[in-house]
Amino acid sequence: MELFRPDGRLNDRAWAQQEIASAVKDLLGDAWAKVRRSLANRRSLTFLDRRHRHLELAEPREELREALLRRRWLLRQSSSAPTDAPGSGRWLAAELVQTVRASSAVECMNSVLRMHQGRHRTVTQPMLDLKRLYWNCRPFRSGKRRTRCPYEHLGLPLPTTDWWALLQMDPAELTQQLSSSEVTI
Repeated sequence: MELFRPDGRLNDRAWAQQEIASAVKDLLGDAWAKVRRSLANRRSLTFLDRRHRHLELAEPREELREALLRRRWLLRQSSSAPTDAPGSGRWLAAELVQTVRASSAVECMNSVLRMHQGRHRTVTQPMLDLKRLYWNCRPFRSGKRRTRCPYEHLGLPLPTTDWWALLQMDPAELTQQLSSSEVTI
């Protein structure tokens, strides 16, 4: 009934049904009848079907979805096993695939937008895009990510992190530069 199998792969209906069938063999007698009926009910694994549909909608590319799920499992493993010291295999693997938390980025952007909305009634999409470029090109001033901007932490190979210089570049040239370089996250 977990999201992940013990081997780290995403749980699915077929695997869960096999596991339930092997576990139910040991549940003998009338005391376990209700549990056996509940587990045999097809609806008991509907949450797995829904989870798979939601994941496919969230990330249609299978290889990226698998990589993100693997990252999630590694992070769960490293946080649930306190015996993993920094430098051990699972801890290192989880550290290598760390990404910027989306909720933190959203909160950061919301605080900027609140200030702007205090001065203006509406914020247009071009203004949002300009603000996003400006804030994502600014290096952090403190913390473990200081001196690097969010785009650098994401591994985006920009020719420069000066937002004004990026705005002055020819869009076709910038697109060509970005498409020719490999992004490794």
